[in-house]
Amino acid sequence: MKKDKQWHWTAEFQEAFELLKNKLLTKPVLQLYGPKLPLHVFCDASQVAIGAILKQPDSSGNLHPVSYHSRTLRSYEKNYCITELECLAIVDALDKFYYCLHGKKFIIHTDHAALVWLKNVKKLRRRLFRWSLKLSMFDYEVKYLKGTANVEADMLSRHPTAQYIQHSVHLLEVDEIKTHQNLDNFDNSKYKKINDVLVLKRKNLF
Repeated sequence: MKKDKQWHWTAEFQEAFELLKNKLLTKPVLQLYGPKLPLHVFCDASQVAIGAILKQPDSSGNLHPVSYHSRTLRSYEKNYCITELECLAIVDALDKFYYCLHGKKFIIHTDHAALVWLKNVKKLRRRLFRWSLKLSMFDYEVKYLKGTANVEADMLSRHPTAQYIQHSVHLLEVDEIKTHQNLDNFDNSKYKKINDVLVLKRKNLF
């Protein structure tokens, strides 16, 4: 919007506005963590990332997300087998949601084969032993969830948030800034004020 410009609210804008309102009022809407409400953790893993969602029921019993978590696999984690990755997703989720889960009973929704495998391994390597110790700190029940039904956590494990856009910034030196100023057609009195500040700043540099 600009001054002295007439604003036109079109049908397209109204449609987008109504869609936005609808999205804010329907699932998956984040709700505040309730200390007395049941807790549900949904986890999943892929060959590139792990994802998890912490959910709690609303007044109608419908589960709503309280927190999301995802990250890309570290270089050494990419060597894990799929069962180890499933275990990693669970352990990482419990670590992420620690302050909400510790001391409370909760349900982990996942392919329970990963936890069964960890419990039945006779000789635990260091990593698996650490995971086993972490899991022993929590009071949880495991419920099997078919992979095709675990859509949200699956999506997080394939589109991790730990991917960043790289920005390239070119920093100009003080003399370069002054050179560009001199090439521009601008009020010299304003230039003098800018130059005075630049000179002062440069004197205070290391």
